Amino acid sequence: MRLLRHTVGACLAATLGCRASETPPTPDTARHDPSALTVALVDSVPYENELTNGFLRRVEVRTPAHTDTLLGILVDARPVVLGDSVVHGIRAEENLFVELFTYDARTRRTRTFPTPADWVPHAVPKLAPDGRHVAYLAQDAQGQGHGAVATVPDGRVVYRGPPATMLETDAGVDAITWTDADRFEIRIDLTYQVGGTQRLRGTLRPLRVDVDTLRPLPAR
Repeated sequence: MRLLRHTVGACLAATLGCRASETPPTPDTARHDPSALTVALVDSVPYENELTNGFLRRVEVRTPAHTDTLLGILVDARPVVLGDSVVHGIRAEENLFVELFTYDARTRRTRTFPTPADWVPHAVPKLAPDGRHVAYLAQDAQGQGHGAVATVPDGRVVYRGPPATMLETDAGVDAITWTDADRFEIRIDLTYQVGGTQRLRGTLRPLRVDVDTLRPLPAR
């Protein structure tokens, strides 16, 4: 058992084990107007270390004029297309989410951006449907967890929730969903001493977040 302030090795073991897959995933393509930009996940790039193994994917961007496979970019989840020329995503290294990136089809350039300083790389962040924000699990110097939202790709934090003493477990403690480009929900499982789950339900425009605690059902 561990809190996230425990050793990095223990943290990695859980997340790697949860996300590892035995067979490569099938190609995943986002199709829009055939005259506009589209994104496809191609190849299955295996990784293996002393803890686990799995697969990441390369990103292929197609326009009517050209097709580019983004150099140095591997992902765990499909990036998001903005309009007809821009792609936003999260670069992964094995089980870790390490950078934000953007690709501009007009210049055919990919740029990477650092994640926020409190970003937990072995948790599972989620991009908003419009790709302009990312919700993620943050951790402070005391080892407390926080639900947070930042802009993409510059990583400017626009919301950071109250502290949560996270569950002592080797499994993931966070769950993130977006209802649409403005509405998000972040859940953080709480320590055994407290029990339950901290839930943050918010909107970005205007910024408003409701925080409550979901208690576990009583044992039968």
